[in-house]
Amino acid sequence: MTGSFSRNAGRITLRLYRPDEVAFDIEFLIDTGFAGEIKLSPYWIGTLRLPKLWNEEFTMADGRVSPYEIYAAECEWAGEKRLVEAVEMVGEPMIGIDLLRDFSLFLEVRDGGAVEIKAL
Repeated sequence: MTGSFSRNAGRITLRLYRPDEVAFDIEFLIDTGFAGEIKLSPYWIGTLRLPKLWNEEFTMADGRVSPYEIYAAECEWAGEKRLVEAVEMVGEPMIGIDLLRDFSLFLEVRDGGAVEIKAL
């Protein structure tokens, strides 16, 4: 999977599916400091019509504990459809370290630089 480095982050586009199989291509920021699989805004949670799984509390970098809702999402990852847990949070869509597990991540840290994710 490939992407590019822009706006101070590695970015790739993932295809996510609604339960009725309608697909959306969404740009994700790669955030290795985020421990989950993916993060989506309330807009994308609603647009994708994702089913809610549960509520969970997360400890933020500044030590605050905040409640969040977790949803089931289906995305295309490494050429295959995969079920993932999506955390609902305001802001840009993000890929976290749990989705990157068992993959290598290569970043050229410069505007327009290459981003590459490969299975190990």
